[in-house]
Amino acid sequence: VSTDNAYVTGTIHTVGSRVAGTVSELLLLDNQRVTPGTPLLKLDSRDFDLRVQQASSQVVQAGALVSQSEAQLHQARAQAAQTEARTAKAAAELEKARLDFERARHLTEGTNFVAISRQEFDATKAAFEVAQASVKVAQADLQSAGAFVDAVQAAQAVAQAQRQSAE
Repeated sequence: VSTDNAYVTGTIHTVGSRVAGTVSELLLLDNQRVTPGTPLLKLDSRDFDLRVQQASSQVVQAGALVSQSEAQLHQARAQAAQTEARTAKAAAELEKARLDFERARHLTEGTNFVAISRQEFDATKAAFEVAQASVKVAQADLQSAGAFVDAVQAAQAVAQAQRQSAE
């Protein structure tokens, strides 16, 4: 028997998977009928196991970053508290130097250095100016410490977001 117009018909259905992977086992035979929900094949799980291990290590790493940022935040707050104390001390020293300078100025009565020497007056004036500068430095340090606390809090928020993403 021969023919010059023969052809084969068939229906081809494409199968899409949710994940890409290497097929490790085919569960069907050629031309076997299947129903919805019937497993067609098994994928090699090694790629997925590796991804799970990577994700687990990222969770651990992100948790460590959160712990580190919490420790840095405690340290930054402690440094800010120290800076506040130094600022208060500098303010007290400034007040004492101001009072000493006012006393010395009243004792000099213009250009007549009767009760104290010119050297004592100059030393008192210099101590007052140094105390003023110390207060300015302490205030700048306090602002810097506050900015550092804010930066550490932002880093902590980033670390927590990384941990949530990894989880």
